Amino acid sequence: MKLTTTGSFRWRMNDTLFRDEEIYKKAQKTVKDYFEINLRTEVEKRIIWDASKAVMRGFLIQQNSIKRKNQNERKGKILEKIKEGEKKLRSKPKSHEILKEIKYYQVQYMELMNQEIEWKIKQMRQKTFESADKCGKFLSWQLKKRQKLNTVTSLEVDGKIIHKPNEISNCFQGYFRKLYAQGPVNEQEIEEFVKKHGLPKISEQSRRILNEKITGQEIEGAIQKMQLGKAPGPDGLTARYYKVLKEWLVQPLKEVCNEILEGKRHQSRGKKHLSHLYRKLRLKRTRLKTTALYHYLMWITKFLRTLWQKD
Repeated sequence: MKLTTTGSFRWRMNDTLFRDEEIYKKAQKTVKDYFEINLRTEVEKRIIWDASKAVMRGFLIQQNSIKRKNQNERKGKILEKIKEGEKKLRSKPKSHEILKEIKYYQVQYMELMNQEIEWKIKQMRQKTFESADKCGKFLSWQLKKRQKLNTVTSLEVDGKIIHKPNEISNCFQGYFRKLYAQGPVNEQEIEEFVKKHGLPKISEQSRRILNEKITGQEIEGAIQKMQLGKAPGPDGLTARYYKVLKEWLVQPLKEVCNEILEGKRHQSRGKKHLSHLYRKLRLKRTRLKTTALYHYLMWITKFLRTLWQKD
């Protein structure tokens, strides 16, 4: 069981890796071979899916390390070429060929530096979001806004508006005392009330679709709607990972979601091995959240939201 304290840095996938055609092809082969081998076994699909993310995370960390090492070697060689060109330019200051060669290597060096700066800016934004004070300011602003919405400042009773908190509290007490003293509920009155006020209700077609299994087309649609540049989940895998490797991720993800919807879950292993727990310090009560379950619910709610939008 791994506990991550507040403020510690979490791994995040480097999106620029998939710009390299060689790394892109290696990633495709790795994820394809993994699922071809493991989906044939009797292991729970949820365990296979979680393990796939661990495998791909290790692969991406390895490739990022190799790429960074190669970039450093390439930068060193480019700087040597620039220094050699500058020495030649001192002996032949009017040579356009030498000047052109120096500018060529300078452009290559700037491209490498821009890639490093882009990645460091993303890391800095993540650290700022996790550790900076703006998170507390944003949270306090949200709480203040919610408190205003949840606070009753005035109440109209029998055509008269009251403002005193004690009188408002007494009115609510009297209303609910009378409400719960009415006896058994009349279902017909409830149905008439719902029809009269036009409360939202899903159609029979949507109800039928909700009870059916999740399809590959729904998974593809959810991946397609994912926005690039957004902060990743607890696993550190960004939207680009799902978009680039969509062809091999749709089928296993579909099986995982349907397995959960059917209630097939191994209770003895779930909390012990697959739950990544976060402890929020400086609180009297320890708060724990299961990020694996959160990840699956995120996908399922995408499908539900799509159905509501269709209605």
